[in-house]
Amino acid sequence: MRFVRGSLTTLLVGGLLGLPITAQAAPGHPGVPLDDVPRLRSEPGPFGAISLPNVSTVPNGTSGVPAGSDCGDAQGAAAFRTDDLDEPARLELRVSELDVDGLCAVGVYRDGVGSLYDVPGRAPFTLIEPVCAAICTLAARLEPGISYIVVWPRGSGDVSRDVSIDGTLRGFPSLSSSLSGTDIADRCKRIDKGESTTLRYDVVPTPLDPADRVVAVSRIDRRTGTGTDLGTHPLDENGEGSLVIPGVARGYHDVIVRFDGSLTRTPRQVGRCLAVRGPSKLDIRTRGERYRYDDYAVWRDGDRMVFRLPVFPWPPGANGELNVRIERNVGNHRYIPWDVRKGIEVEDGLAVLRMKAVYRSNGLPFYRMRTEWPGSNTHAPATSKWICFQVNP
Repeated sequence: MRFVRGSLTTLLVGGLLGLPITAQAAPGHPGVPLDDVPRLRSEPGPFGAISLPNVSTVPNGTSGVPAGSDCGDAQGAAAFRTDDLDEPARLELRVSELDVDGLCAVGVYRDGVGSLYDVPGRAPFTLIEPVCAAICTLAARLEPGISYIVVWPRGSGDVSRDVSIDGTLRGFPSLSSSLSGTDIADRCKRIDKGESTTLRYDVVPTPLDPADRVVAVSRIDRRTGTGTDLGTHPLDENGEGSLVIPGVARGYHDVIVRFDGSLTRTPRQVGRCLAVRGPSKLDIRTRGERYRYDDYAVWRDGDRMVFRLPVFPWPPGANGELNVRIERNVGNHRYIPWDVRKGIEVEDGLAVLRMKAVYRSNGLPFYRMRTEWPGSNTHAPATSKWICFQVNP
C-alpha cells in the first residue's frame, strides 16, 4: 500500500487533534479563571521549598492592586495557588523585583475569593497584602483548603514585570514530651535529689529525611536562669525517643525539647517543668530575750517574744507553711502539749513567729518548742530540734 506524504501528515494531525488537550498554565498566569492558576510549588507534594527564579507578571487588562496602595492602575499580575491543603500550614515568602521599580505588593488570599481582581469582593478572603518596594518578605498561616498568592506590579496600563519568588510552605508538626516522676501540677513532675528523670519525646509526623530525625534538649534552672545543653538526640522510625537526665540540682527547672524543623515541617519546641526536692533542716532562733542560761531563752511577762524559723538549705528558699508545737514542763522533765500554731508562712526559706510572753503562776514557767515542716516541692518534710524558753513574772 502506498502512502502519500501529505496524506500521512494529515492523518497524524487529525489523530493528535482528536486527543484530549491538557492546559499547561505558565508561571505568571493572570488568574482568570481561578482553575487555571498554576501551583506555587513545582515539586510533588504540598509542602517544601518554593523556588521560582524568574516570574513575569502578565498583562490582563484588569487592575486589582490592593486598595489604598500607590501601585498605580497596573493591569497585570503573577498568580499562583497552593495545593488543596488538608491541614494548616505556614507560608514564608521572599519576592524580589528583577525589574527596577517593578514590584508594588504581594497578596495572599483564602479559598472562596471569586476573583483576584475584584478588590471589594476579595476583602473577606484577604490574609495579607503588604505593599513594598524592591523586596517583599511575608509570613502567613494558611488554613486547610486552597490559597492564592498574587504579585502586583507597579505602573499604569498593561504591565509586565519580572520578579523572583523563594521561600517555603510547611506544615506544623506535633511535638510532645513527658518526664517521669510524681505529678505535682499540669506539665510538671517532681523527683528527689539524687534521682534521675526520664524524658520521652515524640514528633508527628516522623520526618522523612533521616537527617531531620533529631531533637535538641536543654535544661534551664529557673532560679539562676542558667541553661545546660543536654545535646541532640535521635528519633526512631516512629518519631520517638527518650533520654535519662541525672544529677539535677534542687529547685525548679524547665526541660526544653526543640525540633528544628525540615523542608516540610516548621520548627517547634515544648517545655516541661521538673521540681527536684532535697532534704530539709529546720532551726529556731530567738530574738529579744532578756538573757540566756543553759539552753533557755528568758523573757518576762508582757515581753514580745520573736522566733525566727528558717528552713534550710538556701538557696533556693523554701516556700509554704509550717506549724509550731509548744509544750509545757510539768516537772520531772515531763512536758505536756500546750499550744500548736498552724499555718505560719514560710517565704524564701524563712518564717517568723511573734508572741506576747505570759507568766502563769499555776505551774512551772518552762516551755519547749519545735517546728514541723510538711514539705514542699523543693524541701522534704522535716522536724526541728526542741528549744527551751522561760517566762518569768
